[in-house]
This record gives sequence, C-alpha cells and structure tokens, in this order.
Amino acid sequence: MGLVDIEFRVLDGLVMRGGLTVWQADGLRRRSPFHRDAFDSFIHRATCFAFDEGSWDTFAYGATTYLALTRESRDLTPALIPPEVHAAVDTALGQWAEIDDEPARTRSYRLPERRQHLAHDLLITLGGEPGDPTERRIAVSHAAHRAFSRMMSARISDGFVHPVIGAHIWSGNPADTTSLPGKGPGPAALRTLVEQWRTAPDDRPHVERRLLDHARTVGWANVRSAS
Repeated sequence: MGLVDIEFRVLDGLVMRGGLTVWQADGLRRRSPFHRDAFDSFIHRATCFAFDEGSWDTFAYGATTYLALTRESRDLTPALIPPEVHAAVDTALGQWAEIDDEPARTRSYRLPERRQHLAHDLLITLGGEPGDPTERRIAVSHAAHRAFSRMMSARISDGFVHPVIGAHIWSGNPADTTSLPGKGPGPAALRTLVEQWRTAPDDRPHVERRLLDHARTVGWANVRSAS
C-alpha cells in the first residue's frame, strides 16, 4: 500500500469517528507531485520492517516499485527533496538493479547478501547518527526509525500532507524509540495533539501550528552519512 493510500484511510477514519464533516475533509486533502509520492512511499516501505509491519521483502518490493515508476526520470530529484538525499537513494537503487536475483536468499533476511548490505547502508545514510549501537542490526533499526521520521516530518512541513493526517501516521513510531536523538517528538505527544485536534475544533489552528513546528525540527536537513 502506498503512502497516499494510507493518508486517505486516515482521513476516512477521521470522518468516520466523528467531529469532521465530508466538506471539512476536503480542506484536509493535499495535492502532491507524483514523483514525491513515489519517493516517500519507497522510504515508508523501506522502513516498515522496523515497525514490525513488514519484512526485508517489503524493502525489496519498495525498491522494485520505485525503480519501475521512475525509470524515465532517474535524473530528476523529487520536489523539495535535498539533492544529497535523492543521490543516496538513486545510487543505492541503481546498484540494487544490477544485482542478479538468482543467488540463494539468506535465511535471516530473505534477500541476497549484497542486497542486504545495500539496504543496510542506505538506511544508515538516511537515518544513522554517531553514537548508534555498534551492533549493525540494532543500528539499522534505529536508522530506519529516523529515516521514517524524517520522511514523514518533511512531507508535513513541505505541505504535501495535512499536519494532522501526517502526524497520525508519524505517531506510528513505537514508544520504545522515543529517546532516539534526531527522531523528533515522541508518538504519545503526537497522538495527544491529533486527538486534541479531533475533539476540540476551536483549537485546530493552534494544534496545526504546533504540529508544523514539530515537523520543521526534523526533516531531511539532518541527514548525514554514519556508515
């Protein structure tokens, strides 16, 4: 499922739960460039394993899908994505595409070993920070949490998803990772703001500003290679 589909389901849920009319829901919808949607959906799929919502096969599906969608526009950077972030993804997936699928899959990740390393290295580039654990498996998981947080916060601050819808998805980070530096506000804080927005219509402008302020403190600007 692509990120735009998830956003629609969140909006649908806000209407179904009450407190939001179908006319008000129209005001929460955002139009975003196709390439940016594809890029953000790839990052979402690439990090799903860290939230127990997918496996490394989900990463593989995301990589294959993104390569297919952008085969005619590999040189173009998605809207408002920093060039160095796009370059990291483009380089990694370009190498990914050159690897033969035939080698035996490993028992632990169900990916050929070279693709495992590419996936690990990309996530550490996008979300790793100095001071992460030396054990690679844990470091990659931490990096995936941050990469997801950076993608979702950037999507909010760039105006491609309404703050309350984006925050609802962003808050999917499990509570045990709230202390990770560079990850942004904890999920409980985000969920509290989303619920306040839903139940207190007069507070909505204030809540939206707070969510935007949170999003602007994270984003892709903090990306650095930690490999």
